Amino acid sequence: MPSISFDTNNLIFSLQGYNVSSFIGIDTDGGLRHYYTGRKVETFTNPSYVMTHNPRVFAACPDENDPAFSESDVPMVYPGWGRGDLRYPALHIRHHDGNTISSLKYAAHRIESGKPELSGLPATYCEKSDECTTLTITLRDNVNKIEVDLLFTVFSNVSAIARSTLVRNTSEHSIEILNAQSMAIDFLDSDFELLSLRGAWAREFEMQSRQLQQGVTSVHSNSGNSGHFFNPFIALKRPDSNEFQGDVYGFSLVYSGNFLAHTEVSAYDQTRVMMGINPHNFRWQLSPGESFQTPEAVMVYSSDGMNGMSQNFHHLYRTRLARGKWKSTPRPSQANNWEATYFNFNEEKIINFAEHCKRHGVGRMTMDDGWFGCRNDDTSSLGDWVVDENKFPKGLKSLADSVRDKGVEFGIWVEPEMFNKDSNLYRSHPDWMLHTAGHPASHGRNQYILDLGREEVTEYLYNCLEQVFAATKTTFVKWDMNRHMTEVGSAVLNSDQQQEAAHRYILGLYKLLERLFKRFPEIVWENCASGGGRLDPGMLYYMPETWTSDNTDAADRLHIQYGASLVYPISSIVNQVSPAPNHQVGRSTPFAFRNAVALFGSMGYICDITSLSDEERQIAKHYLDIWGKYNSLIFNGQFWRLSPPTNTRFVSWAVIDDAGENGLLAIFKQRARAAAAYEYIKLCGLKNNSLYRVKMLSEPSVRYRMADGKKIPWPYADHDAIYSGAELMNLGFALPPEFVHDGDYKEFIYSVTLVN
Repeated sequence: MPSISFDTNNLIFSLQGYNVSSFIGIDTDGGLRHYYTGRKVETFTNPSYVMTHNPRVFAACPDENDPAFSESDVPMVYPGWGRGDLRYPALHIRHHDGNTISSLKYAAHRIESGKPELSGLPATYCEKSDECTTLTITLRDNVNKIEVDLLFTVFSNVSAIARSTLVRNTSEHSIEILNAQSMAIDFLDSDFELLSLRGAWAREFEMQSRQLQQGVTSVHSNSGNSGHFFNPFIALKRPDSNEFQGDVYGFSLVYSGNFLAHTEVSAYDQTRVMMGINPHNFRWQLSPGESFQTPEAVMVYSSDGMNGMSQNFHHLYRTRLARGKWKSTPRPSQANNWEATYFNFNEEKIINFAEHCKRHGVGRMTMDDGWFGCRNDDTSSLGDWVVDENKFPKGLKSLADSVRDKGVEFGIWVEPEMFNKDSNLYRSHPDWMLHTAGHPASHGRNQYILDLGREEVTEYLYNCLEQVFAATKTTFVKWDMNRHMTEVGSAVLNSDQQQEAAHRYILGLYKLLERLFKRFPEIVWENCASGGGRLDPGMLYYMPETWTSDNTDAADRLHIQYGASLVYPISSIVNQVSPAPNHQVGRSTPFAFRNAVALFGSMGYICDITSLSDEERQIAKHYLDIWGKYNSLIFNGQFWRLSPPTNTRFVSWAVIDDAGENGLLAIFKQRARAAAAYEYIKLCGLKNNSLYRVKMLSEPSVRYRMADGKKIPWPYADHDAIYSGAELMNLGFALPPEFVHDGDYKEFIYSVTLVN
């Protein structure tokens, strides 16, 4: 069981989680100081190396009797502003008299088993009280009469610390929160590389690394959602760390709106990390007696490199952030009609599509955009969640029943957060638009954003969607969102509250999702925002899977899925086989290659499965059979990144079960190379002294080479051999040189099975 204790003699809090320790102390002035977080340390009694105060010329000293002490170089836990610490603060408040100083001192603490919920916000949780322990430290600003609760939770089986902050106005006057970060932590040095996930639409989750230097380096979102440009994640890694060894600290925000992940290296080479709601264009009015809850930030620590960091995130998010029946349970494979039909479909086409799903062994058919209102393109009908009777004269219930009669499940697409001007909803309620009066309203894809901060808006959406989902008995919903926020304002907020609109929107979204989640526990919810525009831990709390990118090109997907796996379990990543040439990049890759890349996650098809060739049907059946046999392993095993996509020749990864007994090894060839050397792929997660059978599972189309215009089988096409775990992990699995010759974009999938 994790433990938290308080040393009353030395005034030190000891947080002991699974393979991680953290120590926090109370300084002589009552300030909260960060001593250490990292590799397990059972006992910490002498913080003198942290608490020694060096006189700094030009520094402000709050105590007239102590010219050595200044907050300018003190490692803080949750810094305020205006008392000598010139670094960026975690809390910035404008008080009733106009001053913005916050001096936070220790007031009280409590330690409790379990983990309290965060009001109105998604967060990690415990299923049993002995799984985690929570420390709440209350800080008080005695001058301005403000209290701040800092929450720290450690876990029994994952090296993570969850943090959040609650600000209470205990004064007699209203205050204005300018900035309230979820967490802050100061490290004593700056010998780190900062890793982040950057991108844009259709090229999400590009890994970016840079050396920290004096000054500020940050990633953020101002788009109203967590965004394509940066994911709400950063990691600090030591320069000598890699995928498999070295110290790595990962930071992830459980929030779906504007965020800031901030690092600052001071003049004295200390590193401050903060994470929370982006303070840009954010203000929050807090009346006397009211409180403000920040989102949760999760910090994980790994001494086993980037893979160790990722596996900590994966385990925590898969089992104690995602919820419900489908959080780690394999879901049916699916086929989506979007790239097969776009808006041009009707009842006959959908039922025919469902028939082909059954024929190919696909478990679910999902009907995408175009089923409602008069929706024949993207200019109309968003917001009018009633069936298009021209396309479906018998109604949605009849359609869903007909699909199920074909032996497949019925799923449906919605985009509830938006409306078109050409819609009955807009004509009835134009003031429901998220908009600032007096400014022209920008659109994206001809759509405008509903003000989800208004209760009547979310009530309307709940009633519409509840009727559709109940009538169709759908078991799957793809929830889409396809534009950034602009002209952010609300018709119901006063002038002093307009900068609350973006956060109120997210709170309204969460409230709506929570109601629907509880009403329909049998539904698999898929999160989408033009692909990965809102793949974040906040949405994972409600929806166990996310459409990772609109870019379905298998070659690009190797990079996208690899980057997403830094934080998100592959059980949350949706992969679908698309047409070739690819609709986003125009590249053609073999059908078997596309299937193999889609295998590692929630697998499906977005190509027109009604027009597959006989060979393609055989390939699809082969990979669906593999996915059906191994999907429990894929959803619940440990994911290992073995060779990165920056290696232009090969990308390799594996999924190994927790016992180290069974696994899948994937090797994807990106580029052929003449006169190539031998290639070795070193596995991870196996038992040194055990024997394993490694057997090729790749579809037969990759088991031959072309010579003189004829197909000649490779002699190794049915590879089936015994290796020791030590061989596979230390010497590596050797690929015959023939593997690299026969063209680009080849896939090699192997089962790894314990023999003894």
